[in-house]
Amino acid sequence: MKSCEINVAKRIGTVTHVATGSLYGVIENAPCRKYISEIRPGVIGCSPLASETSQQNFGDAVSAAEQVREFGGKLQIRLSEFFPGWYDYYGLEDWFQKLTWAVQKMKRAKIDNIHCYEIWNEPDGTWKGQFLVSRTDTMDYHLMFRVTVPESGEYQITMRYANGGKEHLQWMSVNGGENILVRYPVTGGWYSSGGYGDISWKVNLKAGLNTIKFSRAGNGYIELDYLDVQNGTPVRYEAEISVMGGFVQQTSGFASSRASGHQTFDEFYSCSHRKMRELAPDEKLLGPCLAVYTSSMMRRFLEHQKKEGTLPDIICWHQLADENFTENINDYRRLEKELGISVRPVAINEYSGGEWHEDEGKPGACAPLIAKFERYSVESACQSFWNVPGRLGSLLTDDGKPNGGYWFYKWYAEMSGEMVEVSPPEPEQIRALDAFACVDEKAGYISILFGGETNGGTMDFLLKGLPDFLGDRVFVTLERTRFNGRKAAVPGAEVIERKEYTFSDGELLISLEQLSPDDGYRIYITSGK
Repeated sequence: MKSCEINVAKRIGTVTHVATGSLYGVIENAPCRKYISEIRPGVIGCSPLASETSQQNFGDAVSAAEQVREFGGKLQIRLSEFFPGWYDYYGLEDWFQKLTWAVQKMKRAKIDNIHCYEIWNEPDGTWKGQFLVSRTDTMDYHLMFRVTVPESGEYQITMRYANGGKEHLQWMSVNGGENILVRYPVTGGWYSSGGYGDISWKVNLKAGLNTIKFSRAGNGYIELDYLDVQNGTPVRYEAEISVMGGFVQQTSGFASSRASGHQTFDEFYSCSHRKMRELAPDEKLLGPCLAVYTSSMMRRFLEHQKKEGTLPDIICWHQLADENFTENINDYRRLEKELGISVRPVAINEYSGGEWHEDEGKPGACAPLIAKFERYSVESACQSFWNVPGRLGSLLTDDGKPNGGYWFYKWYAEMSGEMVEVSPPEPEQIRALDAFACVDEKAGYISILFGGETNGGTMDFLLKGLPDFLGDRVFVTLERTRFNGRKAAVPGAEVIERKEYTFSDGELLISLEQLSPDDGYRIYITSGK
């Protein structure tokens, strides 16, 4: 039988309950004070403005701050929630006015429990970039950029593009002159994955208006975003307004467009970061808050922000659809080293299982995630929000009663002392059984929380390095909280078994059967002296 090993002698840090947070889990009038006090959410995601004209008409930051302050909770203020839609951005001037208003509002209210400001949410899906993709592999196409420069001379032009296939060829001509063969190397992906790149040329331009024409010179696809002309007036020319034929317009959070104010998200983040530093120099800033971790997008984001001096204080992405979190966080730490960036805290400010909102609060889906957040020292994590505001991240039913997930998170909130090393049998599997554990020598207990899928509902737990305060005899209580869906109330956890064990050499083996993949479990160990 596979076993989950808990090494109590290896301490990995003080208990901080990193994953008790939630997005809109606390709003103006919900939940009741008792439930906030028992879960003690570490971070609450909220809006700078709750109104009919913003993203949400609940979850105002000032109200949330007052609800959670006395329980140690802090606010993560999602600035993009100013906008309706997903998101209806109106340009930098309007945006900077909104940022100024938000920061001044928090200062006037004397809010002192701000965790950070989140500049933008899920740019890979919400940033209104557009690009062109050649219609077919073999169809002829051409497009014309009409660019303006102040005086005659040689200029550097740069095309932002994506090529996830093979080297692509185009003809380029300037002002109707001879065709020049240009080559687009593979960029490692298409715009759908953030696999973009740049290619530059030197061309001679006349003062005033010029035309730069591109046409197909070989088979294959190409995706084009914009053309930058160094010292041009303006510098940037969007591909989607230059098309003459043979292209299809598509949207991507990785691209630039008229709707995005002619900025890529990376450029927008830099501008916003600088403005927020001016407005709130002492507050932490969060980014890029990707909907899905994408290595190529993260690399380019980090490269750009390092160059601009606008790296986030806290790095963030979401964990919503069974992505391999272990692989992703290891990739991020590798990027930090490769790019010479100092180690930064990581926040997962939206998480649930692969079934999205149906997995919110489900112990069998959340336990493996929380275990990994604890194992890799995630700074904070919030359950996602879909349709249950003010429910502590789907821990309460629609009428405000605890469901099966509530009691699991209450156990989590009750943990104290130090977290210890846990080695599950399938550490990278996002749904396989995983555990997180603490020891509190002053209070005299060990607590192990676990859940997830097992092989036939059985699992061995091997405890090593048991501390001296236990003696050689312990009481082990196995408890379960049943999960019958987010909308099903559960009156409390149930004790399955309470048993006395003797052990030697600091090791104890506990074998369990008939474990449910949906439910949450706790092994609670005290001295049998």
